Amino acid sequence: MSDNQPETQPRLDAVDPIVKTALATATPERPDVLICCPLAEEFLCVRNELRKRANRVPSPPYLISTRYHAVFEVGLHVFWLVQSGLGAKSCNMAQELLKAIEPDAFCLIGFAGALDRSFLVGDVVEPAVVRTPSSSRSVMPAPLGLTTSTETMVTASKIAATPAEKTRLRDEFQASVVDMEAFAVGRVCEEHGIPFHTARSISDAADEEFPKELNGIILPNGDLSMKRLIWAMMKKPTLVKPLYRLWKNSRKAKEGLRLITRRLVEKLA
Repeated sequence: MSDNQPETQPRLDAVDPIVKTALATATPERPDVLICCPLAEEFLCVRNELRKRANRVPSPPYLISTRYHAVFEVGLHVFWLVQSGLGAKSCNMAQELLKAIEPDAFCLIGFAGALDRSFLVGDVVEPAVVRTPSSSRSVMPAPLGLTTSTETMVTASKIAATPAEKTRLRDEFQASVVDMEAFAVGRVCEEHGIPFHTARSISDAADEEFPKELNGIILPNGDLSMKRLIWAMMKKPTLVKPLYRLWKNSRKAKEGLRLITRRLVEKLA
């Protein structure tokens, strides 16, 4: 059945991660919480925050194929942190990790773009619903109460680069934020019966534009390609100004991501 056709099978109800991990604490094994960050920049931010409040433990390298991963013990919980890649790469990584780790809860955290002008860079949102242009279905992440902002998020296949494109997505899907991973990852979690949660820090405002010359500087695995960035700068030196804006936005967005990480640990551990 095509994703564009009406859904005929009932969708799995969202499961509260707090409930499932609480049940898991009654078992001999420690509950596992899998945290995925699409970008290397997001992964490093979350890893550094976890280091402040958790004990890092050795990770079995054969379980995880990505070079960016870390494992932390927080209270009775084990937090698996992985850089999962951009867009569809995160979905493929989720499939692999759910089979290898069999976590009690899956958390996708990182940056997102604002579609609504009320959101400022660095604001935090925990969407109650995730939609996508490619399907009539929707995903309802399990709430953790990390923030009072629970506006709808839409998952797009590419970066919403212009204010006009952001406005179109906002109006068509009644969404306030946009990402490139949550819908597909959420569906994978539903298929495996794993509670799915996502929270995002706003990295670009609704009226800001992403220069088309910078398309492709983020590789599918989530790494920044310095080679492509330098080449773009050589071809168009005027990119200095938008790059400075992106750098400032990144700093503010990381503040929100650190807040998400702290609250996530408090809620689950």
